[in-house]
Amino acid sequence: MVMTCAASFCYNKSGQKQSKVSFFRFPKNVDECNQWASLIGRNDLVNCDVQFQRVCSEHFEATCFTSSSVGRQPSASYQWCYV
Repeated sequence: MVMTCAASFCYNKSGQKQSKVSFFRFPKNVDECNQWASLIGRNDLVNCDVQFQRVCSEHFEATCFTSSSVGRQPSASYQWCYV
């Protein structure tokens, strides 16, 4: 299944050649999920089911990732770089 970024005007998708982009699920916490939707310019996703939506790594500052045994993960104190 190809993943695409849910951010407005972002055309990143998984499987693109030479792409180093990672994709992240929306938070399960409703308030945080709504904040993500607003920050990526997708107010239509506020209070909606975002189970299959993803946000790509280009919308995060590089310093907000932590490494783990399962790969890069956004840390609890992430900072957005999306404008």
